[in-house]
Amino acid sequence: MPTPHSADGATEDGDPVGGDAPVTDPGTPAIATSTLSRHGMGAVLAATVFAAAAGYVVMLLAGRQLGAAGYADFTVYWALFFTFVGIANGLMQESTRSVSAEEATRAGTAPDGGPATGRSTSPALLAAGVGLVMALLIVVTSPLWASRVLQGHEVLGIGVLAVSVWTVAVQAALWGLAAGRGRWLLYACGMAADAALRLIVAVWAVAAGYGIVAFVFATVAGAVSWLLLLTASSGRTTLARRVHEAPRSFLRRTLQAMAASAATSVLIVGFPVLLAGAESSELGDAAGSLLFAVTVTRAPLLVPLTSFQSAIIVYFVERRSTLLRALALPLSAVAAVGAVGAVLAWWIGPPLIRLVGEGFDMAGRPLAALVGGAVTTAALMLTGCATLASDQHRAYAAGWWAATGTAIVILTLPWDITTATVTALVVGPLVGIAVHLSAALSAVRHAPLRAPDYISDTLPR
Repeated sequence: MPTPHSADGATEDGDPVGGDAPVTDPGTPAIATSTLSRHGMGAVLAATVFAAAAGYVVMLLAGRQLGAAGYADFTVYWALFFTFVGIANGLMQESTRSVSAEEATRAGTAPDGGPATGRSTSPALLAAGVGLVMALLIVVTSPLWASRVLQGHEVLGIGVLAVSVWTVAVQAALWGLAAGRGRWLLYACGMAADAALRLIVAVWAVAAGYGIVAFVFATVAGAVSWLLLLTASSGRTTLARRVHEAPRSFLRRTLQAMAASAATSVLIVGFPVLLAGAESSELGDAAGSLLFAVTVTRAPLLVPLTSFQSAIIVYFVERRSTLLRALALPLSAVAAVGAVGAVLAWWIGPPLIRLVGEGFDMAGRPLAALVGGAVTTAALMLTGCATLASDQHRAYAAGWWAATGTAIVILTLPWDITTATVTALVVGPLVGIAVHLSAALSAVRHAPLRAPDYISDTLPR
């Protein structure tokens, strides 16, 4: 789900604690004026850890309950849903940017946080509209791909997916508004509730002995967690918040942010969907084992990088004149963690994979190679952050789409599923890294730089 930033660091009407923030240009992030308190950071970190742990427990439960072949079908559906969740992150980012910009210009404005006159937009209503369009597209296009996602339960799967994507869009707006207002506790509670609902349904599915249909509902259970937040007055007030920007302008920025989010989501969380689409036959035990291994080998690197992506962008913004030098440290750290992980995967990975459940088995060499794929993907995330810091938004998306396109081409080659997957996850990101570095270095040489628009004053320094 979208990752929150937060704990309650605002007064009841939404003002940051400590009075009005310095006046800044709403289009320019005021990185120096962070409202993320130590208490807020603790709440968000706790919620992030819980959400990550709950997600992996759900996947382990699914592996034990469904076996390797059933797990393959489950994880493809899981990946499809969370790909749309990743795309909806654009709604969260733009809601955060707009509200935080207005919070930074409170002095001399109307009581609702914006100018006394002018057009305004409700991010929640706009998100509901965007979510409805996404849901309709899912239903209309489903005949083209539904049989590759949830064989035997296509109608149920598509219906649940469409409704859940709509609700996730509203949830993304609510979380973004909470972050923009400094409502960090509300934000953290939303993340924890989302993960808790998913875990509860998965545990119920195992206890009752249900099959894949129950895990379909477990996958999307968190999509209604935002309704729980509306039981609190701060949740209702936050959802009703409007921004003083024309709807067309807000929608344009939102769609741009969603396009960028889609670029990363497809390769990171949507890879099982790409694999299912590229395979000419049904996914079996080998695919289930492989997809579980991909998830496990990626986690140590991609989970923390994803959680702190905004802070990483700030790190590069502050060092954009020496971008290569700034990249060296995090890239070296990723490589070091990957080297240790590859050795461990080769050594103890196979027996651990076999413990998951019936049909799970994988050799040490491909497990170690998958860690290499995790390293290149993590490096792609870092170069992407550096590209955004150099204000190269199109190049950022181009790098991710280049990586995804390369991976798709490799998956269609007449190789066995393990070789194709490992090669795609290593070579694809390398192509994207080349695109990112080329654009970032070109920007450093030829253009004055500014911070990306969506980095808000709520980010920690």
